[in-house]
Amino acid sequence: MSDLGAAQPANLPDPIGLLPDMKSGGYAACGEYALLTRNGGYSIYKPLREGEYDSEMPVYRISGGPAFRGKPTVRENILVACDRIDGDVTVLDISDLKSPKLIRQFKVSGNPDLAFIGDGFVLLPAGRQGLIKFEL
Repeated sequence: MSDLGAAQPANLPDPIGLLPDMKSGGYAACGEYALLTRNGGYSIYKPLREGEYDSEMPVYRISGGPAFRGKPTVRENILVACDRIDGDVTVLDISDLKSPKLIRQFKVSGNPDLAFIGDGFVLLPAGRQGLIKFEL
């Protein structure tokens, strides 16, 4: 995994084995944080160039809602997680990072990849199902 925010790519540190299983999770930039989908929700942390990470990072989940997994994309207060294996797509309002709210969750027959979040819409490449556009 690499940090592409500088002049040259740099490997992201993973001193406590936090980075997710890339088959069912992923990570994305979320403002000053790295957001990792894992364990039915997500964790956030500030990437460090040196020092130690907190080994007890909480997982934030939808209160009373479904678990989710997949490759995340974040833009402003919207998180879209796409599970390529099961075809699940989860859209969340993350205005409060510690209390995500479900906007919608649905299944596609294709294999959804990283979403593009536009102004009021999402473009979702879904393999054999083609490109799906839906409003937020």
